[in-house]
Amino acid sequence: MKKLITLSIFAFFLTFSVQTHAQFEHPVKLPNASQKAKVYQQVGVTDITIVYHRPLVKGREVFGKMVPFGKVWRTGANENTVIKFSTDVTINGKELKAGKYGFHAIPNKDNWTLIFNKDNESWGSYFYNQERDALRVDVAATSTEHNELLTYSFTDVSSDAATVNLAWDKTMVSFTVKAKTKDLAVASLKRQINSLPFWGWTGLYNAANYTLTNNTHLEDGLTWINRSVQNNKNFTNLMLKSQILEKLNKSAEAQPLIAEAFEMGTINQINRYAYFKFQAKDNAAGINALKHNIKNNPKNYQSYTAMAWGYTNAGDKKEAMKMYKKALKMAPKDKTANIEKAMAALK
Repeated sequence: MKKLITLSIFAFFLTFSVQTHAQFEHPVKLPNASQKAKVYQQVGVTDITIVYHRPLVKGREVFGKMVPFGKVWRTGANENTVIKFSTDVTINGKELKAGKYGFHAIPNKDNWTLIFNKDNESWGSYFYNQERDALRVDVAATSTEHNELLTYSFTDVSSDAATVNLAWDKTMVSFTVKAKTKDLAVASLKRQINSLPFWGWTGLYNAANYTLTNNTHLEDGLTWINRSVQNNKNFTNLMLKSQILEKLNKSAEAQPLIAEAFEMGTINQINRYAYFKFQAKDNAAGINALKHNIKNNPKNYQSYTAMAWGYTNAGDKKEAMKMYKKALKMAPKDKTANIEKAMAALK
């Protein structure tokens, strides 16, 4: 009996010791066989992020054997591969809401089904539930050079689209992500402008300039440039307003603004405007702009050298020579050599 009691006490303390020990155990961090990775790409104002683990081939036959055909696969190792979109997008033309998705696939020899699932915190595909699918798309599987590590990459990136590639062993699948960048950018500009006082003119100018440069939402651009002009009328915003009006087929409203801007413009501002007109092969508009420089600054030699340059671009050497001669009479001594050199080039 005494022996039995002794054994019971020993067993109790042994159990207590093991449990107490377990309470104070500290896990150690070891290297993952399939290391974690993250790839990121911005498309316009849309952020795309993929977080995944990268298994190695290690001489194994991957697709069709280690990764069976016809069964859901986690498109990586360990926990879910997760793909996140900061805005609504389309995947191969099919709409997908902004959000974070568990990314799975059903591989086959020649084609795969790609799956964007609303569950994104599971381990692998063991807990995959088809009812939680947000989107499925079918894509072709192609051959590629050997990739020892599973790799995600972005190619063919533009302001509103990118191709996402998954490559492992000698197989690759790809899909195209598109975002309505112009619409998203203008919506963002509206939020910014409506939430700030914008007493100045440059923010409104930049917003309006975006609509002109991208030929989108021009009526919004006109609203913003009107506010910019109201806050601080100057050569730059008057010219932009005239360009937006011309794009909206309102040239009759644009012309008075150009004339008003010329009265306010510096030599450099008007020269720059003229330069772009010559680049666009609109020599008449370029010459007209440079004439305003002479009108505004009749005693500045640079007005005449610019006018000479304009006539040269228009192919009128005779008038160009006249302008250089006038400039030569006004120019400081350290500038005459350059003018004489330009005159010699005309002969």
